[in-house]
Amino acid sequence: MPVSPRREVFRRLAFLTASTAITLAAASAQALIPIPVGGHPKELDVFARITLERGLVEPNENKASFQKASWEMFTVGGGYVFGDLGPLQDFSVRAEITGYQSPEEVNDVSKGPVAPTACRGVVLGPGQCQFHPADKGSFVTPSIGANLVHTGSFSFGVFLLGNIPIGVDYSKFVLPRIDYLGGGFRAGVEMTPWFAFETSFYVGSGSGGSGGKQNGTFAATQLLHFRSGRIGTSPFVRLGVKVGPYVDGDLVGERTDPAYDQAYTAGYPDRTDRIRMFRFASMILPYAQLSDKVSLELGWLQKIFGYDTPATQLYTATIRYVF
Repeated sequence: MPVSPRREVFRRLAFLTASTAITLAAASAQALIPIPVGGHPKELDVFARITLERGLVEPNENKASFQKASWEMFTVGGGYVFGDLGPLQDFSVRAEITGYQSPEEVNDVSKGPVAPTACRGVVLGPGQCQFHPADKGSFVTPSIGANLVHTGSFSFGVFLLGNIPIGVDYSKFVLPRIDYLGGGFRAGVEMTPWFAFETSFYVGSGSGGSGGKQNGTFAATQLLHFRSGRIGTSPFVRLGVKVGPYVDGDLVGERTDPAYDQAYTAGYPDRTDRIRMFRFASMILPYAQLSDKVSLELGWLQKIFGYDTPATQLYTATIRYVF
């Protein structure tokens, strides 16, 4: 019996409960890019993504510590939907690998010089201090997901993921989000053929609360999803966009960075500035389904307010193919 267009939409929404894991570990905001193609039982999707972290790096409450954010992540991976597994619907497995390039962390002299005696790292020149050197690393992200409820107009699913770091320097402030273990839920409800509402919530373990390692975290979204019908015949295009607020922040633990404290925290070492990130942002996630097998997905996040963020803007581009 053919699957109705409405049920097909929510099979894809169900598939997203697992794919939410794609980059929550790497950059929480990026996790909610839609998958316009794939998501049916016995289908395999593969993708390649570039993530650009831009805006400002905000390592300390002293605004003189703010730097220009300019670093990248590159991700390849895929996922396979097995179908129903006992009480679990649309059970799927995913695996991705992400490589990142983290730049050297150097103060912006125009915001204020750092005296050589206050530079715990490397003095690069008059008033300029390198707090942390440039670094490259990677991590592997396996994940599973399934729906607990799946009807023609509503889906509610859960997912679980892990991250395996490879060559990660946790002493740096500018790093992607790497939770050893994380999970959450995602729900969607279709109002009309052109409009749906989606929400998600994620909790990550972090990577330890001492030695410069990352704190536990959470991320949540409320997204309005607008989509067009089929445009053209062959090849055809379907367009869509998701818009809404995004929030993430540290839940468990706090840490400090002696390099930034020595340069910017008044009263150091008796007083330190705790690092406990919080960010409220807006998200815009447009996409184009170029055929039944190919999609192009874009994303933009802009921080509205918050603190201790490794970047205040995020841009993504993803190409996906379905077998």
